[in-house]
Amino acid sequence: RGMKRGRKPTDKDFTYVRPFKVLSKESYADKYKLSPPLIVKTLLPSVALSEYDKASQLTLSRDQLTVSGSDGGYRMVRATHGLHWGSYYWELEVLQGSPDSHIRVGWSTRQGELQGPVGFDQYSYAYRDVGGSKVHRSIRVDGYGEPFSTGDIIGCFIHLSDESSVHLNRMSFFKNGIEQGDAYVGSEIPCGVYFPAVSLYLKANVRVNFGPSFILRPTSLAANVNAVSELQPMSYEDRKIHEQNILAIRSQRLESLNRIA
Repeated sequence: RGMKRGRKPTDKDFTYVRPFKVLSKESYADKYKLSPPLIVKTLLPSVALSEYDKASQLTLSRDQLTVSGSDGGYRMVRATHGLHWGSYYWELEVLQGSPDSHIRVGWSTRQGELQGPVGFDQYSYAYRDVGGSKVHRSIRVDGYGEPFSTGDIIGCFIHLSDESSVHLNRMSFFKNGIEQGDAYVGSEIPCGVYFPAVSLYLKANVRVNFGPSFILRPTSLAANVNAVSELQPMSYEDRKIHEQNILAIRSQRLESLNRIA
């Protein structure tokens, strides 16, 4: 807002966004007379899915970590932060979707087409649920890795070097902690700023986790690999909430596996 020159600004000169109220497990149950949800504290993460860098047909959750598809073809969303150098990792949990829904997950530069799947053009690279295919420039290579579906945890790794060492660039994917092998290497991954990216077909539903704690961190992942969340590190208090939420998700997954067994 405009202010008269020399006047000291007041609270009325700024627009504030009211933060989400954090409820403890006990206060939630008392207030709503319901069993508490899996995640009892809402955290606005430092790195999330972007509400501005996504196809309009996709819907984000309040914390911008869960995305749901709609009727129609593939649509893409990118993360709020990208990287141009170093080794980074993030993961995605496949939630229940409609019977005919599909998912592609990977990396995209800002130029990647949002009204299409990850891997559609030269600017994005994907791991596909059907056939475990890898896709880039709409060239699909079936059998790259294992197919994936509801309940699986998909990890995405990238290493980017500077222009003098492009041959060291590498991209690989993981399924439930198992590396599927190098998907793209060297000059196949030109220098640029790469963002985590997800595309959904029909009413697919996924939840992303950019770290710093992971639901399932692969044992083969080097210790010096950064979580994507380190691009904008969390505060100490936010990290504590994040870790509590990840522990809750792990616990729920373990209970589900025990019921199946």
